[in-house]
Amino acid sequence: MGTPSDGTEQIAMERLSLKQYANALHQRAFSSVELTQYCLTQIEKQKDLNAFISLDGEYALLAAQKADQELKNGQGKVLTGIPMALKDLLCTRRMTTTCASK
Repeated sequence: MGTPSDGTEQIAMERLSLKQYANALHQRAFSSVELTQYCLTQIEKQKDLNAFISLDGEYALLAAQKADQELKNGQGKVLTGIPMALKDLLCTRRMTTTCASK
């Protein structure tokens, strides 16, 4: 994230705990879209680690928008809006499960 335009102090996202992420999202210190974009940027910066077989950034951002709306409407649960990665051995609807095999 860049410097906030409203002059507030920038939150160091890479140093937050899961509980701090949840609190910050519920207090609207930043949005789920901002957090998701931050995560996607970090994944791209560290692409040489080959930590991800597949990535659907577009869908992640759509899910983040939905989460932000739920939080705004007071319908968010504790982990609403926090991006997560799944090991490639869990079956999902949108992604092919390869179990890291060819």
